[in-house]
Amino acid sequence: MNGQEMIRHFFESEAKQDIQAMAAVMADDIVYETPFGLAGVPDRVQGKETLAQMLDQFIGKENGMYAS
Repeated sequence: MNGQEMIRHFFESEAKQDIQAMAAVMADDIVYETPFGLAGVPDRVQGKETLAQMLDQFIGKENGMYAS
């Protein structure tokens, strides 16, 4: 999978709220940083599993804040 395909896969998976599919194209040692912070949300997350857990809390189909 080339870079363009990885990005497409990531965002298509995000639209489906499929966190595991998003994580499939992340590096194990990924570092996610945000320049702004929300209360209770870390501004730096390290590691694929940790980031996947955080994403699941926010956008996950089953557990995310938009889950119905």
